[in-house]
Amino acid sequence: MAAERVEVWQEGSGQWRWTFHDDSERPAIESASAYRTEDQARRGAAHAYPGVEISVRPSAAADAAGGLRTVARIAALAGLSAAWRGIRSALPGGG
Repeated sequence: MAAERVEVWQEGSGQWRWTFHDDSERPAIESASAYRTEDQARRGAAHAYPGVEISVRPSAAADAAGGLRTVARIAALAGLSAAWRGIRSALPGGG
């Protein structure tokens, strides 16, 4: 029998879901429902797949935070670029 596991993960919206995996060629099965908390998602997964190991996907929260940091960095660079253009145009010779 293929090794079965369920991963609980947090979406970018803050909602939690679970995904069932096994080592077969079948695709993973994702929860139809979103949950408000990790605990609710774990309970939903345990109800759907009793006895199957449940773990939290470690990168889920980090991925969401990393995406926000990337957007913030891009916005900061765009702001610095615009400010630099303004400073250069104010210099004698107009840059």
